[in-house]
Amino acid sequence: MQLLVEDIVEFVALFVYIPIIVFWLTKHYLFLKNNKNTIGFPLLLALIFILFLYYFYSSTKGIIVIESNQGLKVFAFLMMLVSILVDIIAITQLSLNFNIRNKSTKLVSTGIYKYLKHPIYLSHLNFCFSSFIFNGRFINLIVFICWFFAYFLITKLEEQELIRRFGDEYINYSRNKIL
Repeated sequence: MQLLVEDIVEFVALFVYIPIIVFWLTKHYLFLKNNKNTIGFPLLLALIFILFLYYFYSSTKGIIVIESNQGLKVFAFLMMLVSILVDIIAITQLSLNFNIRNKSTKLVSTGIYKYLKHPIYLSHLNFCFSSFIFNGRFINLIVFICWFFAYFLITKLEEQELIRRFGDEYINYSRNKIL
């Protein structure tokens, strides 16, 4: 039973949640760079990423970097659930108040955004790291490291756009925030 739960969590992490992040991140990046709303390329990239993950996963399934005990697995699983909850809350708060395509929107600085500049990115990183802690597999560590650098780059682009759009309001907002 325990192995089945671990396999389900790993499958959802690698082949559902992470490809959704690839799709969303690519779509967002392309919009920031080109100001075009496109779905074809991000979807293709997400599908290619799934194939890559499957190949890499099947060839490295036995490579364990850390051995997690049961308490650590429970903690990591709870952190994954918290990540999903933070993701849902942040996306909901953002979509109710802000649309990057609409120039007349206002800066979201309430709710979870009162404490974090990028709660969606933080939840994705936390999910990837927690999935690594959960099963200790090398592929999960690689995915976390890749996402860390990808989010670092996209936040720089996004912050340039937010400064351009909101000016001093965003600069003042971002001074006291982490990530």
